[in-house]
Amino acid sequence: MKISSGFPANYKERRRGEWGRLSSYWPSYVRDDSFHRKSHERLREHVLDRAQAAEERSLVDLGCGAGDFIRGVRNCANWSSMLGIDFCDRMLELARCAEIGGNPPVTYRLADVEGPISHQAPEATCSIGTAAFLLDEVEDVRACFATAASFIKRGGSLVCATLDPARELHRLGRRGVRIGDDGGPIVVARNLRGHPDAGEYFRVLRASHVLDAHAAEFGFRAAVERLFSPSDLGSRSDGPGLRLLTWNRA
Repeated sequence: MKISSGFPANYKERRRGEWGRLSSYWPSYVRDDSFHRKSHERLREHVLDRAQAAEERSLVDLGCGAGDFIRGVRNCANWSSMLGIDFCDRMLELARCAEIGGNPPVTYRLADVEGPISHQAPEATCSIGTAAFLLDEVEDVRACFATAASFIKRGGSLVCATLDPARELHRLGRRGVRIGDDGGPIVVARNLRGHPDAGEYFRVLRASHVLDAHAAEFGFRAAVERLFSPSDLGSRSDGPGLRLLTWNRA
C-alpha cells in the first residue's frame, strides 16, 4: 500500500489502465466482495427513495463501470431512460454484454466525466444522478460536478457513495492528516486482493465540506449525509465504512 498527499504522474492514464486490467476478473470480484454488494444495496435504497418523489424517473450513472449498479436499480422502479457513462472501454464492453432484455435499455457512453462532455448532453434532462465511488477516484472532482450539472435537471438529485474518509484514515493510521483542505486530498494505492500483478487500485479521501463547496458552484445543495459502519454493512469490524451523500440541484 502507498499513501500520498498528492496525485502521481499520469494519474488518469494509470487509473484507466488498472480498470482495464480489473475488467478481466471484475464479475467474480463483484460476486465475492460483500462490501461492494452491501454498498450498492444502501445506495440503491437511497436512490429509490428519491425516485418515489420524482414526477419523471430518468437516471444517469457517472462512472458506471460494468453497469452493476444501474442494472440493479433498474429492476426496482419504472424508469423512462437510463444512461451509464465511463472512461474505460473494457468495462463498458462488460456492461453492454450484460445488457440483455432490460427495460428500459441502458445506453452506455464512453466519456470522461472530468472532461468537457457537456456537448453530449445538450439539455439537463435526468431527474437523478448517481456515482458509486467515483468521487473516491477522480483528480478533478470539480469537473465531475460540472458534468453532473450538464445531465441533471433543476429539482433533480445527485446521490453518491464514497468510502467513509474518517474511518479510512483510522484504518490507515493517519488520524492526524488533514484531508481536502490546505493539506490536499489523500491518495491511497493498493493491490486489489493483494495480487502484485493486479495493479494499483486508487482511492482518494476528501472531506464532505470540500465536496459540498464544489457541488455548490454548480447549483447542488447538500441535502443528506449518512454514514454506515462495517457492522451496518454486515462486514468485518476492521473493514471500511460507507458514506452516502445527496445533493439537490436548485
